[in-house]
Amino acid sequence: MPQGTLTSTTDLSGVRIFGAGFDSTSQVRLDGTSVPSALVSSRELDVTIPHTFLATPHRYAVDVRNGNGVSSGVTDFFVIMSVDMITATCALPQPSSVAIADQLSGSGQIFAPIAVVSNSGCGNVAVIDIAPQLPVYNNGVFTNFADNPHFGKFTFTSIPTGAGPQGVAVSPRFGLAVVANHTAGNRLCLEFEDGQTTSHGRHGRRFPNRSCHR
Repeated sequence: MPQGTLTSTTDLSGVRIFGAGFDSTSQVRLDGTSVPSALVSSRELDVTIPHTFLATPHRYAVDVRNGNGVSSGVTDFFVIMSVDMITATCALPQPSSVAIADQLSGSGQIFAPIAVVSNSGCGNVAVIDIAPQLPVYNNGVFTNFADNPHFGKFTFTSIPTGAGPQGVAVSPRFGLAVVANHTAGNRLCLEFEDGQTTSHGRHGRRFPNRSCHR
């Protein structure tokens, strides 16, 4: 079975699972839910993955269960989302590095979690929301998770840096990102806070109350 596929709005057919002991009762399951499959032989199944499983990025646990209750081992199947870095202000982004923060201290939900991508071709960085779901609270009490409508979208499409940004690191604890500008020979510090970003110290200058040198 392939390791994964991209998100899609159409069914994925022609997926092959190879093993042993398959029969007409064999059911292929993704996270415990059966998906359509056809028996090719006792060693091969032809599987179709419905588009509902491919709508958003996810890591599925895949197994095969026969009618007699015997199950196979479990393998992973990844659904991956592609994010186009080309924007109206950046026609040739040439993304060179990425840093991921699970949660930034002192920030809103929009930054929990995020990916910060440096685009060496445009001399900027972009910030992408990578939280598939967000917690829902009722009177301050957690109730459930809901799909995040901003998932996979830019929170900031173009934050100017120096020339040729080729490295980026994020400190979730302090809500900071540091971008190394290879061509310009300097660095830029970004502060993420309450849905805004502020650049400081292209040459390593200290923040008024914070520092890139922690």
